[in-house]
Amino acid sequence: MPDLLIQFLWAIFTGVVASGTFALLMLLIRPRIAISDYICFDKNSDDDEKTKYYIKVVNKTLFDLVDIQYTLSYVTKQSDGKNFIETIDPMEKAFTTMERRRVFYDCKHKEFDNAYHISYDINEDQYPVKNDFQEVDFTIVARHSVSGTIKCVRKTFTKDAFKIDSQHSLGMGLDFQKTHRKTKKEENVPRNVVN
Repeated sequence: MPDLLIQFLWAIFTGVVASGTFALLMLLIRPRIAISDYICFDKNSDDDEKTKYYIKVVNKTLFDLVDIQYTLSYVTKQSDGKNFIETIDPMEKAFTTMERRRVFYDCKHKEFDNAYHISYDINEDQYPVKNDFQEVDFTIVARHSVSGTIKCVRKTFTKDAFKIDSQHSLGMGLDFQKTHRKTKKEENVPRNVVN
């Protein structure tokens, strides 16, 4: 009888350990998505028609992410507690897969395959973000290609998140840097012509 009890307790113990190990493994291979805290744009871009506002998203997992869906919403908070929400469409066709983070990469190439810039035309007259009652919300949903787990990440951008004349850091960096704007003196300097 004691042997039967020991076998029974041992079976329960190994079952709990196996379940815990599997659950830990599923947690470790869940999607990990990072979104920059800033929306970068350049008023003096080459495209004179529209100013492109960029949101940077990075896949931090070692596997591809699939079934990507993302939305950008303009939110106006009302005094009665209700919010007015309007969706802003991306300028380019939406992507559905994010490549994995590479463990080894060529140091000469500063841009990574797992970093994505999503561009939007955020019309300042139509979607002003100038006070605490106006904001832009970005939401992205992704599924892990191996474990099948799904993650939803949301980032709220207020007026301080908009960085004019700037671009996101290269690679996996989520910070921003100012772009160099040519002065009138620099614009008038002729280019050297080599025959």
